[in-house]
Amino acid sequence: MTGPTLSISLLRIVNPATASKHKSERKFDVHGLKIRALQNFICATYGQECWQRIVRAAGADCADFNPFEVYSTAVANKLVKAATEVLSKSECDLAEDVGIYLASRDDRHAIYRLLRFGGSNFLEFLRSLDDLPARAQLAVNDFELPRLDLAEHDTEAMTLIVRGGERWMGGFFCGLVRAMADHFGALATLENLGRDGNAHVIKIHHLTENQIQTRQLKSMNRLDTHDD
Repeated sequence: MTGPTLSISLLRIVNPATASKHKSERKFDVHGLKIRALQNFICATYGQECWQRIVRAAGADCADFNPFEVYSTAVANKLVKAATEVLSKSECDLAEDVGIYLASRDDRHAIYRLLRFGGSNFLEFLRSLDDLPARAQLAVNDFELPRLDLAEHDTEAMTLIVRGGERWMGGFFCGLVRAMADHFGALATLENLGRDGNAHVIKIHHLTENQIQTRQLKSMNRLDTHDD
């Protein structure tokens, strides 16, 4: 990776430059951690020169974004738009790739260390997602994630609702959850259903180990019956 690696301890970090801002004054700003995540992903995956092209296309004033500052929504949107054009990706696919990258099995990524506290298996992780915004603020006190709600329809089908946040948050959390399913060795499919008003909706279909074994047993029984 050519760009600097983002690593944050799970201690409370107070940023004097932004901590004094009132929440209502920050709601249209994008925290530098989010832009830095995009920067790190591009540099690690496509190289520093690709990131420089994106910065130039976006007309940004700098190429190295401070993770402890806040930036305007306009700057963030221009960078995301430029990245989609340079990489020939949709905004949703780009955000999903960033989510997968940050939740990969790499202790250098602070968010991966944070996610590991979510449980010992995929289902426990999903059920802990509503606590993720609070856990993130324990690491960085002025960093805000959107509210996360998990609706369990049955033991297999669930819906993750990402309430608010930037327009690409649905793709980001889709990638993050997909990577964690891989981390836990879970058999899961995810579908980003897009936005419903101010909420992003992600459909999750998950089979537990017991359910997989039960289905395999039923399949074997059907084969045995057919042979008889």
